Amino acid sequence: MSKITTDHLESVEQGKSVDEAQWQAQFDPYLLRRVIRKLDGMVIPFICITYLITYIDKAMMGYAAVFGLKEDLHLKGTEYSWLGSMFYFGYLAFEYPSVFAMQKFSVSKWLSANIFIWGGVTMALAACTHFQPFLGLRFVLGALESCSTPAYLLITATWYTIEEQPIRIGWWSTFLGIANAFGGLLAFAIGHIHGELASWQYQFIIIGAISSAWGVFMFFTLADGPATAGWLTTEEKHIAINRLGPQHSGIRVSEIKMYQIWEALTDPKTWFFFLCGVCTQVVNGAASNFGSLIIEGFGYSNLVTTLFQIPYGMVILVSNVSAMYIQRWLPGQKRCIVGALYVCPALAGAVGIHTISRDHKIALLVCYWVFYILPLQV
Repeated sequence: MSKITTDHLESVEQGKSVDEAQWQAQFDPYLLRRVIRKLDGMVIPFICITYLITYIDKAMMGYAAVFGLKEDLHLKGTEYSWLGSMFYFGYLAFEYPSVFAMQKFSVSKWLSANIFIWGGVTMALAACTHFQPFLGLRFVLGALESCSTPAYLLITATWYTIEEQPIRIGWWSTFLGIANAFGGLLAFAIGHIHGELASWQYQFIIIGAISSAWGVFMFFTLADGPATAGWLTTEEKHIAINRLGPQHSGIRVSEIKMYQIWEALTDPKTWFFFLCGVCTQVVNGAASNFGSLIIEGFGYSNLVTTLFQIPYGMVILVSNVSAMYIQRWLPGQKRCIVGALYVCPALAGAVGIHTISRDHKIALLVCYWVFYILPLQV
């Protein structure tokens, strides 16, 4: 296996890189395709399933709200809104500490451990009988899940070249739609359980147990990088590492350099993407915490409300997949143009919800679904 020197790595960091196509040409095309297929089959599914579980964990409170959560916790006034916000306070408070920890420790192991613990915290939510303990656990849950998205991006960058990363990120991002559909179906099924506990308690217990079990499984099966992947042969490991070549995105560097931080803070694109993220996540937060309540407010029962989350998830899935491929086909990959176009139906849906009479349930429901056409991975 060829040795990668510190000097060469520094030259790459300063932008002195070899043409990607020229670098890839040195590898046997058949072996290269075989390695990429293996990566797609052994790395991306882990991120996709984790993304699905993470979102359902976060959104489960919205499903639980229509199954008696608010009444059993004796919530008053804006307390339910505070429960939704507290998750994101924890997320914000621990975002940078989590990223720093992933610079020092194994990303896959750190993510797996957090998944295991947040599964336990999710199950503990079922034991809450008042506002205060539930509020505290929501903060802890947000703190634990703060590592998730940075971990997905770091894992993707460890295994794939810069040119390959957008489509892979698009693949696991589409699981937001699948998570909404599956979460609605899961909540509908759990809603039929009639036992000693309330339906909302069973929801937290079941999804929490699934999360913890997945965390244990991933801890022992997801490799840290190509060099430790037991499912790659020696020859395949050589290709998986060296094909990253001039970019060396799969080489682990734990040192945090101030010039990189300053470059990010002074880059206008950083702030543009920050504003885009804020705008889209305001909508995402409303969907996860209040989506079920909005549909129930149209006059539907709690079970029917959860079922209506399935087409909502499919709308997100179709819009994300279509946006992902449209922006690749356009000359110059006009991502911003595609993103702006997809905001138009979402805006129309918001206007419809605000102006249409509450007597027109179907029209309101369609507007609700259209409102969440958000091409997140553009």
